[in-house]
Amino acid sequence: MGCGSPLRAYAINPDYSINVGRFDPAWTKDPSRQTKAQEDVLRTRGRPDFVHVKWSDVEDIVDKSTMWRIERAQGKRAGEGRESWIYLDRGEEVEFPSPAESRVKPLSDKLRQICKMGDPQRIEVLPESRRPGGRVEKWTYYNMGYIFTFRDGVLTDTVSIPPLPHYRNF
Repeated sequence: MGCGSPLRAYAINPDYSINVGRFDPAWTKDPSRQTKAQEDVLRTRGRPDFVHVKWSDVEDIVDKSTMWRIERAQGKRAGEGRESWIYLDRGEEVEFPSPAESRVKPLSDKLRQICKMGDPQRIEVLPESRRPGGRVEKWTYYNMGYIFTFRDGVLTDTVSIPPLPHYRNF
């Protein structure tokens, strides 16, 4: 996958998440690795907590099978060059539409959840019965014992289930 290559400022642990990664500790010591916009954000906001790797133009969050399908279709790492920075405590995601521009937006509930607990083992997408065209997603973390319900991207419910600590998602 090339996630740990020397050109990358971050590493992705696929056992935790393919959607977010952690920055290399020495990354901010090499200013040649940042664009002007990234330098400005680092100076004003400090070091980000996570990097959000965007594998798809359509979806902000993908599962492993979708990522592999995108990689096979494009013949290279699909998320290359399309990252945003996450400031978890501030609840912000900073996007970089160009090397000289940054854009701040509120951190989504789904992305916040991935930062805290990694990618879910199961995502179930259901039609929204209360509102036509709406979307309900149930994210199950078998290993930690939780099911989170998102309605149109907003966390609306958390249910505890018996954890299966050795559960592996293949």
